[in-house]
Amino acid sequence: MTLVNSRKASKVVRTQVVAVNKRTGERCINCSVKTFKSKPKGNFLGAGWEIMNKVLKSGYLIPSIFANFKWEDHQEIRFYPFIPKINLNKYQLSPEARRANYKMFRYVTMDKIPYFVVYKK
Repeated sequence: MTLVNSRKASKVVRTQVVAVNKRTGERCINCSVKTFKSKPKGNFLGAGWEIMNKVLKSGYLIPSIFANFKWEDHQEIRFYPFIPKINLNKYQLSPEARRANYKMFRYVTMDKIPYFVVYKK
């Protein structure tokens, strides 16, 4: 697994994950990693809605997510393989925002869907 295209925000680090199958050489770049400086929570920010809307209209699944939660001296990495559309909440930024009227989405009630704990410290 290779991490590429790291971009830091105030509390969230977004990193694209490129998983390479060593036997076949196939690449999977649909996963994303979100890092939070807090205890595990069920709601967190997504990205721009227009891209996700086109993915859903094309008939593809919502991309899988690795959620990396870091707080005090603890860490937990969760993998959400299948995310239903009901767990996406669309919203629009205000007209006064830096990106005025930009449509975005957030992941909601993620603690209620199945996930795997990949790492826990």
